[in-house]
Amino acid sequence: MKIAFLDLSTWDYKIESAYQIPLGGSQSALCYLAENLAEQGHEIFLLNGTKTAGRSRGVSCLPLDDNDDIRQLFRSLDAAIVLNQAGWGKKLKPLLGYATKLFLWTQQVPSLKAMQALGDRAELDAYDRLIFVSNWQRDRFLDSFAIDREKTVVLRNAIAPAFANLFPEQTDILAAKTNPPILAYTSTPFRGLDLLLSIFPKIREAIPGTRLQVFSSKKVYQMATELDESVYGILYQKCRQMEGVEYIGSIPQPQLAEKLRSIAMLAYANTFEETSCIAVVEAMASGCFVVTSELAALPETTAGFGHLVSVEGVEGFSSVRDWQFSQRPDWQNYADRFLEKTVQVLRNWQSEESASLLKKQVEYIQKQCTWTVRSREWVRYLEKICGINERKNPEVVRAIDREVRGQLQQGNSGEAIARCQRAIAQYPQSAILYKSLGNALQTQGKIDAAIRAYAKAIELDPNFAEARANLGSMYYQKRQLTMAIKFYKQAIELEPNLTGVYWNLSKVLEENGQLEEAKIYRDRAVERSVE
Repeated sequence: MKIAFLDLSTWDYKIESAYQIPLGGSQSALCYLAENLAEQGHEIFLLNGTKTAGRSRGVSCLPLDDNDDIRQLFRSLDAAIVLNQAGWGKKLKPLLGYATKLFLWTQQVPSLKAMQALGDRAELDAYDRLIFVSNWQRDRFLDSFAIDREKTVVLRNAIAPAFANLFPEQTDILAAKTNPPILAYTSTPFRGLDLLLSIFPKIREAIPGTRLQVFSSKKVYQMATELDESVYGILYQKCRQMEGVEYIGSIPQPQLAEKLRSIAMLAYANTFEETSCIAVVEAMASGCFVVTSELAALPETTAGFGHLVSVEGVEGFSSVRDWQFSQRPDWQNYADRFLEKTVQVLRNWQSEESASLLKKQVEYIQKQCTWTVRSREWVRYLEKICGINERKNPEVVRAIDREVRGQLQQGNSGEAIARCQRAIAQYPQSAILYKSLGNALQTQGKIDAAIRAYAKAIELDPNFAEARANLGSMYYQKRQLTMAIKFYKQAIELEPNLTGVYWNLSKVLEENGQLEEAKIYRDRAVERSVE
């Protein structure tokens, strides 16, 4: 597919910026998603406030100017995806090609000024689909604007690549944590830092030696240091002066991942309505206990692993300009509950029960919340909405696939092979037909020919999990166990619900002498069979 991401802010960044400088969550998510889509072979563009055009980690980065080249690009796209700012749909739609679909991908709450244009019916109708990052967020937009639910989807955020595999399987997570424990605050300053600092001395009193590291500033929004200090300097200075607190500020994601690996807890006394919260997901990937608010999308994001504190009784939530909540009676009651929960978790943080929870938490994030996983979800969705699936595999192709399966069930493999070959001559870009051909060839024992057919199917559709699983089985028949393991694992990564592949993989691993890993996949197969 040919896809352009449009960030209509004035921010100057490229894909590599997410690895090099502190960058806001929405922009970081865009960078990692765009990079992963490019790695899958799609033609990806980022149009934003960059001052210089160029390639960045496989993505073409261009200044968002009104010129003939940009207009020609717009007309050639499969999908144009606007980040976070409504109000441009009516202007952009006439510039796009007839078949180009326009998407609004927002990580904001509906009350923000940047979203108010959705109250204009014509603006709302200009978007073919709206993409949200949590069910909570989508429901708020449905309540606020006249949006057709069928035109919406939830595609969640994920962890930065730096947070992937910080703890490989069988790693002792607690052994990596500093003792006495270190707590971290990693969000922007207006989302609860004021409240956390007000109770930290009591946390330290209850758990002697506890320290707090604060990774926070508005630098992630490309705000000048002078302006940042003029608004939030009082908080930063309080950090610098408080015993046991180290103010570090915002740092690039690779450095943050390295720091969080040894930190015991994300202490996020959140006073802000989060639509997702990448900071929480990345702390979970880092093996940190998460204590935060039972507020907005955070229950979804923590997925049952967080220690959530009720916000019952509070009156209003923080914003960029309204964040000094530590003296408010309604939030002071919350602060007392947050203190109690934090101390409770810290008193038990090195127990076997806690170690087991962290292990499951990290496994969940690594399986479900990487940009490799998310990008494939995006591909499936975009292909569906843009009609790519129909172009690659029209109904006639799917009918032929069903016909071939019927022939194989009747033992007519020769007819099945001939039918596939005739169909491929007519539809040479169909991965499904090459998969069907591979199935027919293997029934005749033509393993090498089947391998070539499955490999071609994967070349045409890199996300074709069934073809990768079948290729793994062919290599198993040839007793090339390492290759079989490779393709079985790839199939599971693409489609985690392929129960039979877990059984096959456990068998091959056992035959290859990898007994511990074989048991892991056998247990997962049993879990999925029960489900």
